[in-house]
Amino acid sequence: MPPEKILIVDDDPFIARILSLTFDKEGYQTITVMDSTKALETIQEEDPDVIFVDVMMPNKNGYEVCQEIRKDSSLARQPYIIMLTARGMASERKRAERSGADEFMTKPFSPTQLTSHVREVLKQRSAPSSA
Repeated sequence: MPPEKILIVDDDPFIARILSLTFDKEGYQTITVMDSTKALETIQEEDPDVIFVDVMMPNKNGYEVCQEIRKDSSLARQPYIIMLTARGMASERKRAERSGADEFMTKPFSPTQLTSHVREVLKQRSAPSSA
């Protein structure tokens, strides 16, 4: 079974690199893009399992990217979306939920906790559903 794919969408090269190195080390396949337009193309091409999307980006912000992903009926399956931001206000959290994000996390974050959490999310998503 190929490794799960994690798409990192962040215009901050430092954050993108930390996330990429963290998940590469854990055996995941990571793909990093620095802008929202490229992110939407990459989602179509790569079919990632998890997407980390920064809220504040040029062109389209993370909320807009998330909305477009959720509206895209051509995707084989919907990825798990984790919105990242430096601001943790309740209004931003609600906006992330409305835009279709599965989670909202504030920077800075613990790479160890993040990998444990993603591992658990992927485990739950791959478990057979009881009908």
